[in-house]
Amino acid sequence: MMDMSNIDGYWHDSIQLDYVYTLGVAGERFFRETLNGRIMATRCDECNRAYLPPRIYCSRCFKRLDGWVEVERRGIIYSYTYVSGNKGYVFYTLVKFIGVDGGLICRVVNASPDIKIGMQVTVDIVNRDGMVEFVVDMQSSK
Repeated sequence: MMDMSNIDGYWHDSIQLDYVYTLGVAGERFFRETLNGRIMATRCDECNRAYLPPRIYCSRCFKRLDGWVEVERRGIIYSYTYVSGNKGYVFYTLVKFIGVDGGLICRVVNASPDIKIGMQVTVDIVNRDGMVEFVVDMQSSK
């Protein structure tokens, strides 16, 4: 590797960066609602579309989205993958909901070899001390 310490403009050290990541207006309300057990999407009355994850502007007509609708927990597996680790496999899926543009990435529990794209599933919200996770239980979704 080339020694760059003597090149003009090169500085070797570290800088502490502090920052606060905010969820934004739509994300803040979305996650607050999940703490109450509800999956919410923003709705454009002009285009008759609902968006999940929620956003503050419609991507079709660019109108501000102030309307919110509760999303039914039943959806379909749009895509899935798994991660292999020390404790075995962990499955994740993108669940699309009827009447909603977009979807949610969910962890799959009790995964079976029967998992397939297009399969109907129910999404549960798991709240562990204020940390929310979206979960699909393959046994309860059958």
